[in-house]
Amino acid sequence: WIGTVGAKVHLGEDTLDNSVAKNDVSQAFTRLAAVAGTSTCHLAMSEKPVFVNGVWGPYRDVLIPDYWMAEGGQSATGELLKHVLETHPAFHEALSLAETFNMNIYDYLNEHLHELQERANAPTIS
Repeated sequence: WIGTVGAKVHLGEDTLDNSVAKNDVSQAFTRLAAVAGTSTCHLAMSEKPVFVNGVWGPYRDVLIPDYWMAEGGQSATGELLKHVLETHPAFHEALSLAETFNMNIYDYLNEHLHELQERANAPTIS
């Protein structure tokens, strides 16, 4: 998130595109960030404190001095993803293939996505 909201980019006049949102601090207030791991934390910044029931914060000066951030999320995201993978009918076959290549299941599935992208000539994995 810091990379997309706080990135400093120097572009020449020939590379500026008015149809693309500016890459400055003003964009921090129009985006919701999702930081994922074993849980998923949703972060929202504001110029003034915003109090919402069920949302933690707001906290001042977390990322940028004099600005506020609130957070909320799902504490079991990683476990939910693990459950979906492990209960899928193709899980054991995929796990065996991953072990054949001396890979963990997640690296194997990510590599499989790249192969599917290439096979379909898709611009992105998603």
